[in-house]
Amino acid sequence: MRKKLKFVVLFLVIAFLGIMGYLIMDRVMEKNSVAERISQFPEFTLYRPDGEKFTTDELPYDRPVILIYFNSTCHLCEKEIRAIRERQEEFGDIQLLLVSSEEGNVIGDFAKRMELEDCKNIHWFQDRDMEVAVYYDVGSVPEIFLYGSDGKLVKRFQGTVKVERLLEAYVSIKKEKV
Repeated sequence: MRKKLKFVVLFLVIAFLGIMGYLIMDRVMEKNSVAERISQFPEFTLYRPDGEKFTTDELPYDRPVILIYFNSTCHLCEKEIRAIRERQEEFGDIQLLLVSSEEGNVIGDFAKRMELEDCKNIHWFQDRDMEVAVYYDVGSVPEIFLYGSDGKLVKRFQGTVKVERLLEAYVSIKKEKV
């Protein structure tokens, strides 16, 4: 009886470890797939807060892009966006795309509250079909993706990041162009 019990316990432990190993490897492979997929700036269909359809191929491709996936109820997102607003002139020719899965009117109200609704290089979008969230495998907000003017991913930030780090990454892109 004891031998059977030991065998069953050993079998369960080995099965558990096998399943856990499989799940870990599956997640690692998914992360690698996402990393490869997002290495180049993709084409998306998004919606402006007023409901107007927009595709990312309408953006000027000779300029860097910072895509920020946010939620208006996230205090960390608000803190990040306020920090960007305070230093928005330093972002120069970067196109900032602020994307959320929330309703367009909520995004528009948030843009007004952040006092960034009329900035020429800052664009607010609704991810109505969750296309961006799924593509980037967004697990939490804010998530920030910095692309160079060549459309290649320079840096991915998960969670809040100091504006200095964003600007440093931007400056490194400008130095590479020279």
